[in-house]
Amino acid sequence: MSSNVEVIVVDATPEPASRAISPYIVALHDTAVLIDAGPAVTAERIIDELDARGLKLGGIVLTHIHLDHGGGAGSLAKKLGVKVYVHPRGARHLVNPEKLWHASKQFLGGIADYYGKPEPVPESLVVPVSDGSVISVGGLSLRAVHTPGHASHHMSLLFEGRGILFTGDSAGVRLVAPGDTVYEIPTNPPPFKPRLYMESLVRMASLRPARVALGHYGIQAEDGVSYLRRHAESIVEWFKAAMEAYNVADGDFEGFKKLVAAKIEEAARAAASGDPIIEGFFLYGALAGLMDAIARGEDLPVEPPPLPA
Repeated sequence: MSSNVEVIVVDATPEPASRAISPYIVALHDTAVLIDAGPAVTAERIIDELDARGLKLGGIVLTHIHLDHGGGAGSLAKKLGVKVYVHPRGARHLVNPEKLWHASKQFLGGIADYYGKPEPVPESLVVPVSDGSVISVGGLSLRAVHTPGHASHHMSLLFEGRGILFTGDSAGVRLVAPGDTVYEIPTNPPPFKPRLYMESLVRMASLRPARVALGHYGIQAEDGVSYLRRHAESIVEWFKAAMEAYNVADGDFEGFKKLVAAKIEEAARAAASGDPIIEGFFLYGALAGLMDAIARGEDLPVEPPPLPA
């Protein structure tokens, strides 16, 4: 089966930005599964991509329900009449996205409008997915693994036919900007759960993926376990810098940001980018999540977990 399967990266980043949000179409012959739906405002791009390739969508599988991953699910499900597979904790927010939208507006401000308000998914089309279960659509199978930390409603998906692990936001972001500048930033907005996040990295590495496919952005070239190990080591350095900065910044976000940037090269590069997505969304979310986690007394690990060799 795997030799006939195509994994297609779709750029679902709202204009004028590009190459920041990547849903995936996994296609076998003329049937496809969509992994993440992208924002509401770019849902038509998914339909255009399917039409251009002569593909019929058999289902949508969400890593989680945040606006940049699940926002387009409602309009796509209704237009194409397909089921949406989601973590059980996210199911009710697909049927009634008002609480999700209100919380997103409160935290993201104008970025929420940039992504667009999600349409409800008909309840009859929502399928809650248990941990470890296999989602089978049109001859394609994906193993779902619950991976909380970034969000309580997060799951990652292993396409065993190719060894590709779709991590959503459970393993950081890696964006390549014009000029080949690389930004690697943790994905930990409030309410971030650092211990659960690290446990999820261990679970994902135990699957021994050949590659990881990030929600931001694309299938990574390096070995999957190597990527996960490197990300675990990196985020621990962010934890250490955040704890030092928190004790000095005294609740001032900009001061906290400068102190972390002085310790972490990736944070400094993102802070200097001036890019509203890189700095205003990803970096802001990471730093706000770290500040919130420390304020709530969460335990931030100071050593990376042991991952498989």
